[in-house]
Order: sequence, then structure tokens, then C-alpha cells
Amino acid sequence: MISGHQHRKIASELFNVPIIQPGSRGEYVGKISFDISNKDRRITHATSELLSVGDSDPDPQIAKVVAALSKNLQKWLDKPLSRIEGSLTFDDPFQARIKESAFIEFIQKIQMEKMGTDISATALYNNEAHGFESPITMRNIITNYVYPNTLVKSRITGADLRAALEVTAEYFDVKHGQVVVNEHFMFPKERFYNYDMYEGIDYTLNIAKPVGQRVTRLKYKGEDVTDDQILYITLNRYRANGGGHYPMYTGDKIVASCDMTISQIILEYLSKHRVVKATNNHNFKIEAKK
Repeated sequence: MISGHQHRKIASELFNVPIIQPGSRGEYVGKISFDISNKDRRITHATSELLSVGDSDPDPQIAKVVAALSKNLQKWLDKPLSRIEGSLTFDDPFQARIKESAFIEFIQKIQMEKMGTDISATALYNNEAHGFESPITMRNIITNYVYPNTLVKSRITGADLRAALEVTAEYFDVKHGQVVVNEHFMFPKERFYNYDMYEGIDYTLNIAKPVGQRVTRLKYKGEDVTDDQILYITLNRYRANGGGHYPMYTGDKIVASCDMTISQIILEYLSKHRVVKATNNHNFKIEAKK
């Protein structure tokens, strides 16, 4: 069994069938070996292993062919785009998910401006991300936003929004009175991308409450959100079609879309704003109160 989409590092077997998955970014090559009987050409034994390429030398001929391209690519990745007033970096990804960071608020602003909404959702997609350094470069962008998502504008109800927040609240659990990451989001693979943070609303998630009852505050423009209230929200297309177990978001609720990837949208925004300001309105709160 040869797989790859989950980006996991697997070299094992199941029911005597070898399984391989070589991680991501070309770190490993998956190898499956078979022992075959000369008598009846039957597989008598099979093994799977991951071979690290970290110490491998590039093929000289290929390296020569791509040298000029690689040099130009590195220049493009490191070209300064915009200067930051303040800070759009963070040190601890867990804290950046439990308390709003200026970086997440900045991405939300870009998304809302592009799609013409005043509510937006996004995620911190991995733990390698630490925000944008000043000056911001394309390397910053693709390190922090690793997926080729596109944006849509969806027409939802207040009930949809509350239900989505209840799903996102499942990312957390409480152990010894402290908020921690739900182990189901860590094993068998890390699924940080299924925890969304929202902008344009003010909300509190109380993780000490039972699943499905954790949204204890939800306001839009200073008023409590009602179930039948119509709202427009910017989402990535994966989420807007229900991806990540968000059944309240469906394709029929999409009213507008953009074909540019979000990294391109960020680049477009920065090309128009050579100086950007870091702001943080701390619009959400994660707590664990009995």
C-alpha cells in the first residue's frame, strides 16, 4: 500500500501487506522490498522502510541545469515586500491559537478586504509558522501559508456560525484544569488546519463545558448573534465545502469566489501596502471555567 496525501512518515505492515508513506517535502524515499519464490513466483516476504535523503548529494547534471533557476528563485523569495510597524511574529504556536495574535488578525483583514465581508475565518496551519518578519518576503508568506487554498464568500446564518464555533472548540480539551490540545487532533496525524479562528465577531469558548455547549459568548457588531441572522463570511474553499468536519458550511452557500491562491492574495495586498500596521483587538477568548 503506497500512500502520501496525509504527509505522515509510515513504514509498516497491516495484515502482512507492506505500507509506506514518505512524509512530505522530499525528506524521505519510501522503499518496499519483496522476496519472491523462484518456484511459483509467490511473494514470500515483504518489508518497507524510509530512506532519508538528508545526506544525499544532488545529481551534478541536474544541479547544473537548475542552478540559474535556483539562484533567481532564492532572490525572488527573499525580495523585501512590505515593512511592518509593530510586530507580526509570535513565539508559541499554541498560545497563538488560544489568544489572538496580530499575525492572524492581519491575515483575516486581507481575506475580508479581498472578498468584501466583515467576518473571516482562518487557521494557523502548522507549528513551523511564526508569523511575518519585517520586511515581509515571499519566503515568509509560503512558510506561514503552506496550502494552495482559494477564498470564497459564503452566506450563512447565525446558527451556522455558532455550530462552526462548536466544531472548532473541539480542538481543545481540559487536563488538570488547563486547556490543552485534544489528542484526536494530534494522532494519528496533526490536524492544526481544522481549528479555525474568527475575526469580525467577539466570542468566548469555555472548554470546561460539554462538547456542543462551549460557545458562551457570540456577538456581531456589539449585539448577540441570533440563529436566523444572515451573515457573510470569508472562508477558504476547503472549509466552505464542509472540509474538516464542518457540515454547516456547504457549497450552495457560496455566493462569490476568487481563483487566486491565498498566498497570491497576500502578495497582491503587500504590493499595494508597502507599510503595514500590526494590530490586535483580542476578539476571542478560550477559557476553562466550571
